[in-house]
Amino acid sequence: MGLNLTNQQIQNTFQNLIQVSGSVYTDGLGNEVELTVNAYTEAESDARFLGITAKANDSNALDGIDSSAFLRSNTSDTHTAGIFTFNTRPVFGSSGAPMTVSSTTAVSNLNADLLDGQHGSAFVRNNITTGVSFNGSYLQFSGDGGSNNDYIGFNDSTNTFVFSSDTTRQLSTGNATLVAGVFNEGGTNLSSKYLGINNKAADSNLLDGINSTQFLRSDQNDTTSGELTAASFKTGLWVIDVSGTSLIFKYDGDTKFTLTNTGDLTVEGNVTAG
Repeated sequence: MGLNLTNQQIQNTFQNLIQVSGSVYTDGLGNEVELTVNAYTEAESDARFLGITAKANDSNALDGIDSSAFLRSNTSDTHTAGIFTFNTRPVFGSSGAPMTVSSTTAVSNLNADLLDGQHGSAFVRNNITTGVSFNGSYLQFSGDGGSNNDYIGFNDSTNTFVFSSDTTRQLSTGNATLVAGVFNEGGTNLSSKYLGINNKAADSNLLDGINSTQFLRSDQNDTTSGELTAASFKTGLWVIDVSGTSLIFKYDGDTKFTLTNTGDLTVEGNVTAG
């Protein structure tokens, strides 16, 4: 049988819900419409069609873009092209490594809190002149941390550097050999301040602990205040020897005459008066 509905009823109740396979007409006054075909009920329409303000459960595309072009948030995914830019700081909440990087290219302006689990203060800097830490008091080159270490230590209480090798770390004495072209002390080359261990002094205050005034000079007149004894003689030379209060004149080791402090003169040989 026929179904008569007003235009308002059609708008409120059956908008987008009527399937028509025949003709639809009114009585010419615009107040009624008569459907001469079968129509879906509301429940049947809900099962077949999406409401104008409803959301689809699934779609082949989103804004014309296939789902494979989007990154997933609930599974592992790969960004294959283009530059991925974070306009705000990302937060990685899960435990473990937040990302995996296969590229070895350096990242400009990257600032990290740790390097291999160590803070920047744990490393010796090579581009600053102040504030460098040598692991407390030591700059360690190699060693086992026990009795076999090669290091430079600094004793802050004595302002002393200690160079040591193959030993326990300590700040009192060093045992390493230092090799250098020039050593300075207070800005002055040590070679201009000190005599080398195998060098000879250009001048000295003492010789074997004896002052120069205690030696007889061979290049000028001199006086002896002690007893002068010749221990050996050279052939063809006169030698004057002092024995007690006597002055003895010898030639080739043989006494020729003796003069005492009382004026007595003893001659071994002939005396010729001129």
